[in-house]
Amino acid sequence: MEEKLWKEQFKNKIEEQFEILEKSKIYKGTWMEIQELILNYFDKSKNADIYELMNVYGKPVDKNILPLVKMALFLWEYEGNFTFCINFLCFLLISNGHDLFDRKYVKAFEEIEKVGIYAKANFLVAHGFTMFDETENEDIKKFRELRNNIAHYNFRIEDDGVVKQKVKHSKKWEYVEVKVLPTHSQLLSYTNGIREILWSFVFV
Repeated sequence: MEEKLWKEQFKNKIEEQFEILEKSKIYKGTWMEIQELILNYFDKSKNADIYELMNVYGKPVDKNILPLVKMALFLWEYEGNFTFCINFLCFLLISNGHDLFDRKYVKAFEEIEKVGIYAKANFLVAHGFTMFDETENEDIKKFRELRNNIAHYNFRIEDDGVVKQKVKHSKKWEYVEVKVLPTHSQLLSYTNGIREILWSFVFV
């Protein structure tokens, strides 16, 4: 999905949800909880220093090690910053009276964290955050599939360092090359864009 398009749609939906929240009876309590969530996120981000790992880039390392570093960085970003953004959006919707059901009705932020990413994305799509619709935005599907393949070791590294992930084509599973670093860069662009818009409403 084109960056300008998803950012515009996302900003409009966020503005709508914050307007709803501001008119609710639970606004003060929820706002304090939102600020606490953001502060905790900042604290965790400071403790999660991955720069030492990133410094491996540009150094003469084994060609089979560098692909692993790239995959680790992608997984770190997806499970950390990107997933936090999704969790935060789900929390905002739940605070505004929308129901997220995962064997039970989910309310607390800690409960949201335990819900699968696919279910949370579908919840967001159902309430207008179309940028997370995998049928409309192939990037989101690409990120999730790479995350799953890395987490479940459904990949292999060729002798030349090329990473191939397991995908299904015409009912048959096969290994297909994936460009991990460009995909990671693309994920960073999404995460930074989402946070920039979120922070513009949180820190006013």
